[in-house]
Amino acid sequence: MKNVKAILSDWGNVAVYFDNDRTAARLAPWSGRPFSEVRHLLFRSPHSPCIAYEKGRMSTWEFREFARHYLRLDEKLDDAVFDEAYSDIFTPNWEVLGLLARARNRGFMITAVSNIDELRHAALRKLGLESFFDRLTLSYRELLAKPSAELMVRALDRSGVAAEEALFVDDIAANLEPARELGIRVHQYADFSGFLKFLSDQGLTDLAMTN
Repeated sequence: MKNVKAILSDWGNVAVYFDNDRTAARLAPWSGRPFSEVRHLLFRSPHSPCIAYEKGRMSTWEFREFARHYLRLDEKLDDAVFDEAYSDIFTPNWEVLGLLARARNRGFMITAVSNIDELRHAALRKLGLESFFDRLTLSYRELLAKPSAELMVRALDRSGVAAEEALFVDDIAANLEPARELGIRVHQYADFSGFLKFLSDQGLTDLAMTN
């Protein structure tokens, strides 16, 4: 087994927590629809514009305009208010971010592999959370979304490592399968203690020590 040289990490519900309900709650008054309907239309419907936007199939302007008509938003809602309502959803997971910072200081390459769109990426950048990562492999830029073997190959290439030299952590089991098939060691994130145990099992006991 080769030594680990890179940690590939999802953003959402690993390095940061996110809450789509915050977006639905803030847009519902502008829509005149109930919160539950706005949440369904944006995040649970197969016709959700968020899916296309996350995959880079819509520009930010196109996404805003589609969402305005789709949700019947009040025309007085300006772009800045919409953007904030849509993207102000993140809470840093400082335990994971602190661990990634320690790993980086010890010479590991840290690469984000995330299904995310342009507005929400900008929100993470504004919070300073992009700075915890050396490389980015993002769905809206790559025009590919997890689960995807090709997306994982691109993440490895950007990291400059072979599959056997990388770990990948994501909160969704289906997203791990293409990485596992490539030979990357994977972990489904549920809590920080489980992540520490995974690192220890990979021979990274020093990195997993929190004190």
